[in-house]
Amino acid sequence: HEHTFRVSSSRGVAVVPERSLFRNPDEFYSVDLDLHSLPPGDYVIETFGIDGDAHKPLDRFPFTVTVQ
Repeated sequence: HEHTFRVSSSRGVAVVPERSLFRNPDEFYSVDLDLHSLPPGDYVIETFGIDGDAHKPLDRFPFTVTVQ
């Protein structure tokens, strides 16, 4: 199974296109984002599982970027 993620604004607009998601050496999934490239606001990291042609939403992780 492959996993992917994307970052969307609170309005549902993708601000970071869908990318592959990999486990780090500690067996956790981690996302490396340049938060300085996002304007202040509310966002959500959406994760997906891909199995063959199936593309299934797995989870959502909301976060906020504050004034830099």
